[in-house]
Amino acid sequence: MIRIAVCCLCLKTKKENLILFGKNICQDCEAELTQSSTEDLSYDLYVKKMKDVLTAPSKEDKNMV
Repeated sequence: MIRIAVCCLCLKTKKENLILFGKNICQDCEAELTQSSTEDLSYDLYVKKMKDVLTAPSKEDKNMV
């Protein structure tokens, strides 16, 4: 079964791919993350977004409160 979810980085609705802490990272963003270097213009943006992913509570965390 193919699951559809919003990517937490690009905010587009795409096929579920990589789930980190209950958040989806689409295949396109995963490829950008893994292939980018520190010199790329998008690198700082991805670092900031990944920090948000790692520090923001997931839906499961919010339901526990």
